[in-house]
Amino acid sequence: PKATPGAPFTIVWLPDTQYYVEEPPVHGGTPAMFNSQTTWAVNNEGAENIVYVGQLGDCVEHGDYPSNPPLGIIEWNRAKTAMYALEPPEIPYGVCAGNHDQSPIGDPNGTTNGYNDAFGVAHFTGRPYYGGHNGSNNDNHYQLFSASGLDFMVFSFEYDQSAAFNAGGGALDWAEALVVANPNKKVIVM
Repeated sequence: PKATPGAPFTIVWLPDTQYYVEEPPVHGGTPAMFNSQTTWAVNNEGAENIVYVGQLGDCVEHGDYPSNPPLGIIEWNRAKTAMYALEPPEIPYGVCAGNHDQSPIGDPNGTTNGYNDAFGVAHFTGRPYYGGHNGSNNDNHYQLFSASGLDFMVFSFEYDQSAAFNAGGGALDWAEALVVANPNKKVIVM
């Protein structure tokens, strides 16, 4: 038998937001642009049936890159303001750690301290859509949501060129085990 389609729903994708929060502003973006995107999602959650918001990485421009003043701290605070707007209504969301979110930029051995301060395990623990994480931080994590009778699992993977990511027992094995254990969930990979 053919499945009965459920109500239409919307997933919002926010790619490469780094130029909205960049300090100093160089590329014409402003924090207000980022804020307006998440505010739009909150204001249209019901009308558009918004069920999930995914930030696809490069949330900030300078990550943990050493600078004076610490540009990454300014940028992470701006990103938190924008993304945390989704929390009063509890719209499920995830944020990927992109290459600009690591320091030095693009270094697979770089740090994601700012990312984890803003969007780490402690911030998401207890939220009904937070599924969990791999390892000791939130660089690789997943969220759960349902829409129109479908159950979804969304993986937020870090930008990682190291061998550990796809080595035995690494983040890819962790995600594969979750997919195998949840065969009825639709999977989205960010």
